[in-house]
Amino acid sequence: MADSLIIGIGSPFGEDNIGWEVVRKLPEREGVTLLLEDRPGVTLLEKMAGFQQVILVDAVVVENSSPSAGKIHTFNKQELVLLAGNTLSSHSIGVAETIALGAALGIVPEQLLLIGVEISMSDELGKLDQALVTMATEVVERAIDAQFKS
Repeated sequence: MADSLIIGIGSPFGEDNIGWEVVRKLPEREGVTLLLEDRPGVTLLEKMAGFQQVILVDAVVVENSSPSAGKIHTFNKQELVLLAGNTLSSHSIGVAETIALGAALGIVPEQLLLIGVEISMSDELGKLDQALVTMATEVVERAIDAQFKS
């Protein structure tokens, strides 16, 4: 499992904090680096440089759909590239756009997975539901086990 990275993406505010909270709850694993990033934009590419396997954990807002706060969405690198331009992110420059840029430049790891936890964004400063954090953490742990098999 060498050269693996898990990044919790978010901000210190409300439900957008879920990426951070999930990664904070993950146990340390040999060969896996854990990072927390505050709305990294294109600097995300720099953070992923040199890693073979990357999992991103972030809050997502799915436009043009019924609110499903807590629903888990997973996207691989190819799916993220296709989603670029469709807003999934609660950040100004989205993860999908950043991954599409990195893919075009050939600098994104092949083994890349975004685990997005859908949030409502109805109350950005509202409290984060800890039951949601626990559920999302379990999903992320299963994804780690599947993604980072030696």
